[in-house]
Amino acid sequence: MLKDQIPLYLNTFNLAKKPLDPVEYLLSIVPTLPKEPAHLYVFGFQEFCTVMDGCFEETARLLLIKANEVAIEVLKTGYGYGPDALSFTTIAFQHVGAIGLFAITPYPSKFRDCKTATASCGNGGTSLKGGVGIRVKYVYEESKLTELTFTNAHLGAFEGEVYYQRRIRNIWAIQRALDFGDGYSFLKPGSHAFFMGDLNFRTRKDPKDEVRKQEVSQPFNYTTSRLPEAEVELLVLKYDELTQGKANGDLFSGFTEGCITFKPTYKYHPGMAIYNQHRCPLWCDRIFYQSTYRKEQPNILAYDSIDEYLRSDHRPVYLLITIPREAPESIIGHNGNLVILPSNIPNRHLSHNARKDMRVAEQEDIVSGPTMMYMNC
Repeated sequence: MLKDQIPLYLNTFNLAKKPLDPVEYLLSIVPTLPKEPAHLYVFGFQEFCTVMDGCFEETARLLLIKANEVAIEVLKTGYGYGPDALSFTTIAFQHVGAIGLFAITPYPSKFRDCKTATASCGNGGTSLKGGVGIRVKYVYEESKLTELTFTNAHLGAFEGEVYYQRRIRNIWAIQRALDFGDGYSFLKPGSHAFFMGDLNFRTRKDPKDEVRKQEVSQPFNYTTSRLPEAEVELLVLKYDELTQGKANGDLFSGFTEGCITFKPTYKYHPGMAIYNQHRCPLWCDRIFYQSTYRKEQPNILAYDSIDEYLRSDHRPVYLLITIPREAPESIIGHNGNLVILPSNIPNRHLSHNARKDMRVAEQEDIVSGPTMMYMNC
């Protein structure tokens, strides 16, 4: 990992209302962990319990605590036991309905002033859909701090322009409604920002024939085989609603994600490595980060799905990334409104290696000024 950068591991997973299987989860997650421990491990879950259990805060909390215990056991197994083994501490824990988020670290002394927030955007203001957030200060030298903000969301489903626009409105609603008690919502000057979850964006057309076309020549084992990365990139560009919407400026201004080289993460038959023929395969599960860094850039070490866990109709997605100590340039203006700034790369799917050759000078100009989108609390 790069010196003087902060190593992070983020994981998002829709459990489809089924409890985590400890053994299967451990076997699928451990291989994705970095060899050198990250400073923070952030796990976001959607549908970690049933709708009924999610209506009762204490019941849902107990179920998320069990998931937290499984995640800690995964980390302990991944980095070994013994007298010199790392000890892992949960420093943040929050949920709303069946949407949960917690952060674990082997270095609790590096973190302080943890805050959490929740937002609901389900029909009638219910918690069936919405988001949860964690904000924490990271100490990298004595008296030197940087802030990290994480949000895990579950947005509404269904195809069509009406539902696409609703998802966009819900993203803005969640980002505005998260109240961390410091005068800012999700976006805060001086804070790194990550937005992940089951965002439920669809495909403009049905790519399933292309996703499965390798079966024509020979049987395709989805648990061990992968589509060529370049082929997946083209599928994302052609069909993914979220990628196209971001390129059009509809959402996630000032944010980017790693290049998607993994197969669609939804919808599988639970317990099987086979897509459900009644649904178009989708890249529902995503992890975005604010990308308005001016100097040193984040380094994406891995952005991938985990195909080995089969009990859900989704597949987990994880991001292994190191970020600079210096936070990205704020996209909140002095008046509290959103400002559109250039991303470090507008569309990683067009050329995911382009960032290696970019120069800071190319990022100096603001694309546009303040918008009417008020983003403070």
